[in-house]
Amino acid sequence: MLLLLRGFHPYRVLSFNFLSCKRIMPRRQTTKRTRVQSYESISIPSSNAHIQDEVIKAKTSRHRYQAVHNGPSNNHTSSPAEEIAPTIEPAAPRLRRSRRDRKPVDYRTESDNETEDDDPLLSRIETKAYPNEGSEASVTTESDSSAYELDGPETLLSKDVIKRKRSTSSTRKVSKKNLLEDSELSEEPQASRPIFDCPDKPLPWKGRLGYACQNTVLRFSREIAFCSRTCRIATIQKESLQFAKDLGIKNTQDLATLVEWNHRFGIHFMRVSSDLFPFASHGTYGYSLEFADSYLQAVGELANRYNHRLSTHPGQYTQIASPKESVVTNAIRDLRYHEELLSRMKLNEQLNRDAVIILHLGGSFEGKEETLNRFRDNYVRLPEAVKMRLVLENDDVTWSVQDLLPLCQELSIPLVLDWHHHNVVPGTLREGSLDLMPLLPAIRETWTRKGITQKQHYSESAYPFAISAMKRRGHSDRVYSLPPCEPDMDLMIEAKEKEQAIFELSRIFNLTNPSCPKEIEGPDFDVFNEGYYPPGAHRRLIARKQRKKKSKNNKEEVKDDEETNTKDELVT
Repeated sequence: MLLLLRGFHPYRVLSFNFLSCKRIMPRRQTTKRTRVQSYESISIPSSNAHIQDEVIKAKTSRHRYQAVHNGPSNNHTSSPAEEIAPTIEPAAPRLRRSRRDRKPVDYRTESDNETEDDDPLLSRIETKAYPNEGSEASVTTESDSSAYELDGPETLLSKDVIKRKRSTSSTRKVSKKNLLEDSELSEEPQASRPIFDCPDKPLPWKGRLGYACQNTVLRFSREIAFCSRTCRIATIQKESLQFAKDLGIKNTQDLATLVEWNHRFGIHFMRVSSDLFPFASHGTYGYSLEFADSYLQAVGELANRYNHRLSTHPGQYTQIASPKESVVTNAIRDLRYHEELLSRMKLNEQLNRDAVIILHLGGSFEGKEETLNRFRDNYVRLPEAVKMRLVLENDDVTWSVQDLLPLCQELSIPLVLDWHHHNVVPGTLREGSLDLMPLLPAIRETWTRKGITQKQHYSESAYPFAISAMKRRGHSDRVYSLPPCEPDMDLMIEAKEKEQAIFELSRIFNLTNPSCPKEIEGPDFDVFNEGYYPPGAHRRLIARKQRKKKSKNNKEEVKDDEETNTKDELVT
């Protein structure tokens, strides 16, 4: 009876073997490893002779295994049962090890994939974290194989990557570095996309081609011209608000340099950076632009002289259709800052109308219809000066051309057509320009009713055949085509290499407005006579800047050493 109770009691703590008077340790409840019960702890009735013989055989095998591998034990004395037991080949006990000490799966050929302890479940866990979509691998089913096997000797995984994957923990948390390295090994699968494009090109080109915010040549020239210097709030608290204002003055002076450079190379359209005056629209550290009135007027004089169009584009956090009142308040304050920035330039009548503020509608909170109603309600709160400059643009996340065109027609807001965004979010239309052609007159009418020169945005995807929309949103370095727009409108080229994308179009289509300038030659090029560099040559500009910075630091170190030696000589 005691034996039956002891065998079926699930919560026992201590139990005693009345036959051998040995204490049995409690059973540990764990999920990480299976408990291996010692052979001495097995209590067997004397009546079961055949079971007792099997226990004696197991004990004999275990002791002989220890004798072979660990040497003879001094405390062990052979029993009569062991002498009578038949000879059994010594075999290693099949103890299950933890995942931490487990030998990882080898990502090689089938012949090299023989592991010491094959557990299909653990093998699936280890191999599931690293699916290689781009590799030509023959993946067996989970029930048949414990690892991914690659066909042929040309494997896409190098030995270094295999070692790196073996060293990861059992949870298989992949770091950003491993993700980047794996993405280099296997590219995203490509699929052809149906593009219904129109063969008509706006040639000969009569409008203005422009770029956004920065100039890549002046960015790496001897005297850097950069219009997006900014700082942090902690710096303002430490250095006072005048520090941010001084940065704004430097940015405005460089903006004048960019306008001069653009005119020299035939570019008459540019977007002004929203960071021209850091934190000018901040709720606590915001300030008026009256102190920089003379600098902004100098930029306006150059724009009037060269017929240079300037525009602005607030960031993605400026959303007047947000359901949060604090976001709407900050958006209205930011729009007022951009309006003040453009108004203080004192542009002529037509350029002042053309100096627009481009805005995205933002997220679709609580549904598109509710978001459009909030935009209508908050649009009334805007100052009239902001309403005269505000234009809307279709984005590459939520709002298509069909969503915004009725709203723009209702509120008399010009609509900026972005061709690249339309290909990412086409709405009910097809990608490309064929389905957009019937809507172009209605879009143009939203501009002409206010007397503003129409502008459009054009860019190309860095991954035009990518499957995911997130990857297709990325802009390419340069563009190699033109959309079927009107040849007399203004076209903003939103490419990463800025003005070089414009020069690339000039070279491809033999444009004279602007014409492709002379290529950059030699280590010390003249930024006012040379402006175009072939694709990929921007690395040379960056390397040259790094060499100049390194030589400058070396000269400063040599100068400091000379001053130190002079002081030592004087002391001596």
